[in-house]
Amino acid sequence: INNIIDASDIDAQTGVIEIGPGMGSLTEQLARHAKRVLAFEIYQRLIPVLNDTLSPYDNVTVINEDILKANIKEAVENHLQDCEKIM
Repeated sequence: INNIIDASDIDAQTGVIEIGPGMGSLTEQLARHAKRVLAFEIYQRLIPVLNDTLSPYDNVTVINEDILKANIKEAVENHLQDCEKIM
């Protein structure tokens, strides 16, 4: 996970879109480095786990939706509008 973070060039002005955060291990590290994280998780059963894991981070939004059906433009406008770059 640290290698991914180091190679990603994420900084305090970056908004990150994560597809399939699973249990939230990478998401947590993204939250520590990015300005905001917008994570799309399709599986409802993982939402309580993510809510628990990510509760210390007010810069993470988890959306329980299939990324292929999501309105990405709207989600970015609603959650990442104050980020200088989006990855």
